[in-house]
Order: sequence, then structure tokens, then C-alpha cells
Amino acid sequence: MGGGLAVKRGVAIPRNRGGRKVALDMWSRRRRTATIDPMRSAAARLGLVVVSLIVLAWFISLTNHDGWLTLWFLLFIFLGIPLFVLTWVDLGRALRQAESPTRLTFVLGIFFGLPQVVFGLIAVACGISILAWVAYNSFFERQPQYTGGFLTFGLGPALVLMGWYWLREAFVKSRAGLDRDRGPENALDRTRD
Repeated sequence: MGGGLAVKRGVAIPRNRGGRKVALDMWSRRRRTATIDPMRSAAARLGLVVVSLIVLAWFISLTNHDGWLTLWFLLFIFLGIPLFVLTWVDLGRALRQAESPTRLTFVLGIFFGLPQVVFGLIAVACGISILAWVAYNSFFERQPQYTGGFLTFGLGPALVLMGWYWLREAFVKSRAGLDRDRGPENALDRTRD
């Protein structure tokens, strides 16, 4: 079989010498490249957030006007720091999901999982304290500071479940993420023939 063109939905797709279709879709190539090395993209996102935090801190240090100072400070606190924590956790997950981890990758994966453990412990502690406060006020002695009704737990159970999930996922090397990323690519390769 030689080269040629195959027509699919009105689009000419060139064939290589073996008769297989050659992919012209640049988006699928970029997507496959991003799934091959998630550590590099996670590290780049973390680096971008760190640079943004440094720039915001620099703006805060140079600003004398109260309006601009408030804007930069609010961006730093409510946008920069949460993004930093999320990209930190994302990089830790990418390090733990490496296909062939080295000793350094393993240690860095554990190190980058520590904030996730801290936030999980805080969430579990807050949730349990809310549950204990409501149970105490419902069953033993109603405190004047307690304004809730009978067994109104509020966010307590959700905080416990979310914290437990974060604690459980902090150091797990999940292969599900790698299989999920490979699945569509394999299906796409099978449908190209």
C-alpha cells in the first residue's frame, strides 16, 4: 500500500506508506504531550503562582494609596495563597503518580503531600468539634452561646468527610489517574485505523 488520501467527513487525511492515517490534529498531539509529563506542567503552574505572589508582594511594598494597597492585599490573600496551596497539592499528586519514581521523586511527593495532610487534619478537627458541640448542646446542657436547634450539625459532617478524603488521598499513589489519561488515547488510536 502506498501513500494517498483518505476522505473522512469531507476532510482529506493523508496516509503514510503503511496505509495508516496520519494525524493532522495538533490539539490531540498537545494533549498527549501534556499527559505524558504531568510533573512538568504542575511544576510550571506552581512556579507561575510563586512568581505571581512575588509580584503581588512587590506591588504591596511599593503602594502607598489605601485603595490599591487593599486591592493587592486581597488578591494576595484570597487568590494567591489558595492558588499556591492548590498547585502545591497538584504537584505533590503528580510526583506521587510518576510512572518510574526515583528516590528524590518519592521524597518530594511525600513533602508536597504535607499541606494536604495539615488541611485534612484541620477539617476533621473542625468537623468533629462542630459535631461534639451540637451533640453536647442537644443532649446534655444547652449553652447560651448555642443558637442552633436540636441536632443541627451544619457543615460538621461535610468537614469530616472532606478532611478524611484529603487525609486518605495525601500519600496514595493513584494509578487511576494514569489509566484515565491513557484510556481515551488508546481508544482514539483504535478508531483511527
